[in-house]
Amino acid sequence: MIRFHTLFIFLTVALIGCAAPGTPLIRTTQHDGEGPLIAGCKNVSNKAWVEIFKKDSYLTTWGSAWKEGAIEGIQMVADEDKMSPGGNLVGKLVDIGLDKEEMRARLQSSPESTWVEKINRYPSKNIPFCRKYSAKSSTIFSIAADVLSTLDYQITRTDESLGILETEFVERRHPAARWRDRYVIYIDPNPDEVDHSIVRIFRTIYIDRSGNTFNEADSVGYNETWIMTRITDLLENKK
Repeated sequence: MIRFHTLFIFLTVALIGCAAPGTPLIRTTQHDGEGPLIAGCKNVSNKAWVEIFKKDSYLTTWGSAWKEGAIEGIQMVADEDKMSPGGNLVGKLVDIGLDKEEMRARLQSSPESTWVEKINRYPSKNIPFCRKYSAKSSTIFSIAADVLSTLDYQITRTDESLGILETEFVERRHPAARWRDRYVIYIDPNPDEVDHSIVRIFRTIYIDRSGNTFNEADSVGYNETWIMTRITDLLENKK
């Protein structure tokens, strides 16, 4: 009981994020001159502008390191108690963020489920970064596909009817760690404005600091903002 209480406190601390270098300007109010906020995502301000896509850093929040430690600690306890990911401890934590059916589907369909290395997923929903554009979703979809094609990520899914672009994971490293990340982009018509679109970008990232375990981490939003910046640039060129 004490051990679980300690883990719960550690997990609570892990949820407290800090603004790390590379964090874009995130909108917090609709009274900033940029219109209504988009629900369910981190609204990147139109003033946030990124010129270079970074590959030499894993670009995660300062709080993410605590989060990685928390999930690895929880999994260690689960392993000691011979509990599977569906066991009581992890099961209760899953209920905080994802329902069991959604988690099961994620485990079965996600590319990382085929990795030979051990992975620890964090039991909460990945919140995307988002921005609104003054153009039809078909136009933005085409531009976003062009932007992704300039990167060294293999595009594994392109479905304009659903507005989904998805890449495979790419592994990078520096002396302190190695990491794997990928992007999933959703482009939808804005239901509140005619000929406006909403772009939501999910960056899934796992970091291996020990040499044998990948822990899920929180992206800071820097490269997501670069993608949004490039979409804005190319959209302006079309006008």
